[in-house]
This record gives sequence, C-alpha cells and structure tokens, in this order.
Amino acid sequence: MKKISANKAYQLRLLFVFIVVELLFVVCILRAFQLQILSGPDLKKMATRQHFGTIRLSPDRGTIYDRNGNQLAVSTMTLSLYAHPMKVRNKKKTARTIAKILKSKSQPYYRLRRFFYKKLRRKSSFVWLARQQEPRKVERIEKLRLRGIGSIPEPKRFYPCRSLAAQCIGYCNIDGIGLDGIELKYNKYLRGKPVRLLVARDAKGNPIITRRQEAFATSEVHHLYLTIDETIQNIVEEELLRAVVKHRAKSGMAIVMNPNTGEILAMANCPYFNPNRRPTRGTGLNRRRNRAVTDFFEPGSMFKPFLVAAALESRKYRGNETIYCENGHFRVGHHMIHDVHPHKYLKLAEVIKYSSNIGAAKIGLSLGKNTVYNTYRKFGFGRKTGIGLPGESPGVMQSPKNLPPISLATMSFGQGIAVTALQLISAISAIANNGVLMKPYIVKKIVDAKGMPLLVNQPLRIRRVISPQTAHLITSFMIGVTSEGGTAPRAAIEGFKVAGKTGTSQKPRTDGRKGYDPTKFIGSFVGFVPADDPKITILVVIDEPKGIPYGGVVAAPAFKAMATRILRYMNITPKVQAVPLVAVSHPFSKPGLETAARVVKAAHSKIEVQKGEKKPSAETILLPDFSGMSMRSVIRWGARHGINLTLKGNGQAIRQSPKPGTPVSPGGRCSVWFTFPS
Repeated sequence: MKKISANKAYQLRLLFVFIVVELLFVVCILRAFQLQILSGPDLKKMATRQHFGTIRLSPDRGTIYDRNGNQLAVSTMTLSLYAHPMKVRNKKKTARTIAKILKSKSQPYYRLRRFFYKKLRRKSSFVWLARQQEPRKVERIEKLRLRGIGSIPEPKRFYPCRSLAAQCIGYCNIDGIGLDGIELKYNKYLRGKPVRLLVARDAKGNPIITRRQEAFATSEVHHLYLTIDETIQNIVEEELLRAVVKHRAKSGMAIVMNPNTGEILAMANCPYFNPNRRPTRGTGLNRRRNRAVTDFFEPGSMFKPFLVAAALESRKYRGNETIYCENGHFRVGHHMIHDVHPHKYLKLAEVIKYSSNIGAAKIGLSLGKNTVYNTYRKFGFGRKTGIGLPGESPGVMQSPKNLPPISLATMSFGQGIAVTALQLISAISAIANNGVLMKPYIVKKIVDAKGMPLLVNQPLRIRRVISPQTAHLITSFMIGVTSEGGTAPRAAIEGFKVAGKTGTSQKPRTDGRKGYDPTKFIGSFVGFVPADDPKITILVVIDEPKGIPYGGVVAAPAFKAMATRILRYMNITPKVQAVPLVAVSHPFSKPGLETAARVVKAAHSKIEVQKGEKKPSAETILLPDFSGMSMRSVIRWGARHGINLTLKGNGQAIRQSPKPGTPVSPGGRCSVWFTFPS
C-alpha cells in the first residue's frame, strides 16, 4: 500500500511539472505573438532608429526661366566631401592635402587647413568637410584615395546670369531653401523631393554611410516662367550702372513695365550682387534687398500728373486753365513755397512742363484734402500692389483727417508722402493705359515637371482711375516735359513722342534733427513711349547723386538710353509721318506755278523726296538701325515687314545698306553685315 502511495505522489509531481511547463510555453507563445504580431511594427521602427539613421541633403529645385525660356536659376549637381574621423590616421596631413585643393580667394589655405583639422579631430564616425563643391576639385581628392574621406553627389542652386535680376529672383541657403525674392515666395513650388542618406550606426550611435536613398516625395518640383525679359533686364542694368557711376550716386533703381498688361519686363537695383557667391560684408542685406519693392521715398514732382488728373476729374479745372504762380514765392501759413524758376501765369500743361511747385500747391489747396487723398488712393498709393514679392511696402500717406494746409500743399507736389518705385510706375502706367490701373505681376506661369501648366497669370484690371479723355490730355501735358523748354529734353528720342515727368526730392535728415538734408537728393524720371501708343513704361531713380541732382539731368538720360535700346530690341520703329505739301518756287516754271515736295522725318536722318522721285506709298516704312542686333532679330524684322534681306557674316550687325531711316516698301531689299564682337 505504501508503494502505491509513493507512485501516485510521483505521478502528481510529474503532472504538476508538466502543467507548469505547458503554462510557461503558452505564456511564451502569447508573448511572442504580442511582440511579433501586435507590437512588431513599432518595435521594428525602434530598432531602425537605434541602428540606422538618415542625413538630410539639399533637395532638387525647379528652374526659373525668363519669359522667353532662358534659364535664370537652375540646380546643378555638385559633390559634397565627408570624412570618418575615426578612420583617418594622419589627420594633419589629410587636412593639408584637402585644403590645398579646395582653397580659393574667399577661403585661403591656412584657414581651410585649421578648419579641416578641427573637423577631423572630432570623436565621431561622420562629419561634413565641404558641401556642394566643384566636381573637378573633389574628383582630384578622390583620386588620392585618402583613408576615411568620401564624397556624395548633391544638387546646388546656380544662377547662370550671375547678378542679373538677382534682388528680384532671390537666393537659397546651402540646404536648398529660398531665403529671399521669388526663391522665397514660391519656395513650396520650387522645392523638390527631399533627399536623405541612409546610414547605419555603430555601438555608440555614430553614423556610418552605407548608401543613398530618396525618401517619399513631399512635393513635386515645379518650374517658374517670369514676365522678365533677359535682354531688357540686361539693358536696364547696364544703363542704370552707367548712370550711378557717372553721377557718383549711392544707389539706383529702375523698372520697365508693359502699361497695357501690368507685366514687369525688368526690375533692377544697383549696386548688384552675385547670388552664386557666399554673403560677405560687402554683400549685406542692403545690397541683396529688392528696394524697388521694399523701400519707399518721396517722389517729388513726379506726383504732379496725378494732381492735375484730380483737378481735371473734379471738373473744377479745364485743360486751358491759367494759374497765378506768384512769381516764384507763395506763403502757406508760416511756410514759404518756392519755384526753381519763377513764373507769373501758367496753364495746367505748363505746371507739369515747368514743374511748378506753387502751381501744384494752389491746385491742391483749391481741390481740398479729400479729393486729393481719394485720387491718390485710386492710383494705388498707400496700399500694396500685390505683385507677389516678399517684403512689399504700402508706402506712407497721411490720412485726410486733421491734415494741415501746408501738408496738403506739399503733398500736392510730392513731399510729405512716400511711395515705392513699383507703386509709382504702376500709377503712371494707368495714365498710359487710357486711365485703367492694371495689377503688376512678375510670375507668368508655373508648370509641373512634365510642362503642364498649374498656374497661369493673366492681365488683371483693377479699376478705372480717370477717364480716357483725362488720360489723353495729361499725356499731351507730359509730352511737353521732354520737348524743348521742358524739364527733361534729354529724355527725348528722335522719331518718337515721349511722355514723362521728372522728380527731384530732398531726403529727410538722419542726424535726429527735423526737416530735410540740404546735401542729399533723389533724382528720378518716369515716362512711357511711344506716347501715342505706349508699349513700355520706364522708371529710373538715382539716389544721392553728386553734383547737379535734378531728375532731368541724372535720370532722364538713362531713361533715353534704356528706351532707345529696348525699342530697337522690340523692333518698334518710328512711324512715317505724312507732312503737308510744302509749296516751293520752281526756277523754270511760269510765275505762280508751284511744285510739291514731301518731307519724311526719319529716326536717324531727314530724307527729302525731290521732284521726280517715287512718292512713298501708305505702306512705306523706315529702315531701323540694325547695329548691335542679332541675326535672328534682323531676320524676324524682315519677315514681319516683308523686306528681302541679304545677310553677310555672323554675330552682331555692324553695317547696313540702305542706311537707317531710308523709306522702303514691302518687297524692298536691304543688305546687313555681321561680325562677332571682339
């Protein structure tokens, strides 16, 4: 009986052990199910984070083109140099070798040697040595097979036209993020797929590069087409720089706009900077800022056309109205207003032509502050234009509430009010556009990687500011400014009617005292051409010129130079103007017998058609001056006007026959010689 009891006890113990083992086995299975099935994805991510990591590289960016498809900003492939400091044996020698190859004027050898040696002394398995370097230099380093040194391909932003429209386009940082201009405003469209390096980590968590991997795209790359014309932009920058240097000015601004559509054809700020170079003290924010959009200034007499527009629209003044201008001195309260040249009586047209401050002040005071203020607001002053560029300023314009008479008087001739260059050219373009204000824009369209348009900007009419009759009358007044006796005869272009207005304003003091600095001026000129059929509006602003500061002296010649070259580039030629028959006495005729002769005014020469010569037909055109034009432009002009061209050589046009200004009919012939500039 005892043996049976012992056997049962043994069996019970065995059964207990078996049950415990089974329970543990079930627990293990449940735990494994939890770890592998329920918590598997989370644990996998945790392990990946512990043993693998990523290093972010600059993403690719879309291309920025001008209106004709010329590249203004592109992404190019470069090489970035890295090192595994733990694997580098002779750190000093390696630093010296790399520094000798990568040295430049901005990064001298001794500075790079210390920088690389400091990097290589780090207790890490991965460091960046030099990012986005020239491939040829990095390839020289790779051929040396330095232990622990490697390279990775990485895109870099490059601006093939260098400083051309740099303040407008903007620039990017080393990580491919837009920091200013169009690069900043449209960063979400231009920035492409984020690129990362997949790395493994050692026991201490330091990265070891294994391969390159592209992560899922957060946004596709897009390309931008601007309204800017590369050739016009280049012309404007050349002439603006020439004016700034000639008059030893502090800076300058210039904008070219199509007054009929609001398209910005050029926007320049001088001094310029090269966005391909890293910022230095000489290329600070002042040089990189797009002052044509962000900065405001007192426009001076350029505001008088808007005041006269208010006068005509109010119907208190007629086009032939005469104003007593006090012989050059006019007191408003305790203040005295002066004219540079004293006048007794002036008509409205002469107030603009001779730029009379007293005449403008009297008009403004008679209209009242509300009329003047509301008219300025209609023209767009005191508010942003909405062009789509960062940092745009609304300018400064006093509210009509509690506006003293002296402030109203000075505001009438452009003092005590501040505007941006963009606001000013938009308002003048409204006069050129029969009184209709257009919204300025600089981005023509945005397309995806396949070229399909995502956004297309069209000309947008904001409102009618003045009637067409008022616009035409003011245009005729502004033509007088560039004629003989006006303030800007230097802006006149032979063969074209030019409507414009000068501006000369003092700058406020910066020494803490009230009033204006008697030594600092802003000379400016704005105008449109041809005045009878405007194609372009140009604004030129010269800041702090030395010597004579008047806008008609410092800015008007720059306007003429820009307009002349742009009109030639756009193939806009003077129209053949029919002149009434001139009666002349014929030496062999009977008394009283008269012969007719027709005089044709040409762009560069006057040609008199004598008796017996073929009379120009209604379709007769004048040959332009082809000098400096490309062969493609000459061919395009010939095809447009039906002229048979004989072209000789290659490059730019240097000579032609017949001479510029010669009248020709469709089917006529012209020979043009070309050569490459030396």
